[in-house]
Amino acid sequence: IKLDRDICAEAIPTDTQETNEDLLQICTSGACACVALIKDTDLYVANCGDARAIL
Repeated sequence: IKLDRDICAEAIPTDTQETNEDLLQICTSGACACVALIKDTDLYVANCGDARAIL
């Protein structure tokens, strides 16, 4: 199994190691959020990014 970092390294050839490391940080960066709120008898669930709430 290849990691995203490995796939990006193969796909983006660069001239210098420093530039290569900068591009890899871009390829592997990201964020997600997953929130649940219970108010009285109601449950509210929201997500952003590639995360999901599993109940």
